[in-house]
Amino acid sequence: MKQELLYDGDCPMCKGAADWLSSRTRVELTPLQTFVDAGNVTSATPTQALLLEQIHLRDKSGNFVSGAKAIAISLTTSPRWYWRVIGNGMQIPGVDAVADCVYQVIARNRKRLGDTVARH
Repeated sequence: MKQELLYDGDCPMCKGAADWLSSRTRVELTPLQTFVDAGNVTSATPTQALLLEQIHLRDKSGNFVSGAKAIAISLTTSPRWYWRVIGNGMQIPGVDAVADCVYQVIARNRKRLGDTVARH
């Protein structure tokens, strides 16, 4: 099983970010609505509310990580060395905290930011 990136398929900004990651990495994209409808929810799956709040990565073992860490780990699967370096760099203590703060601000404002991006 490939690593699977779960994102809010009803959010244009989330879809755009997921498509961007998918084009640069070796992760498989799955809208979380499809994931839930397919009956993939187990006791290890984050709640649907949490799934809607952040992007999630399910690794080959079925474990989940979310937010900036999911993006960082996704980038480490890139065939391009520079994306792997960025992904690994995002996991360095201190850098990971900054990346998570930036991610949280974007995630909380994704509807507003998505509307702004869509207008341009």
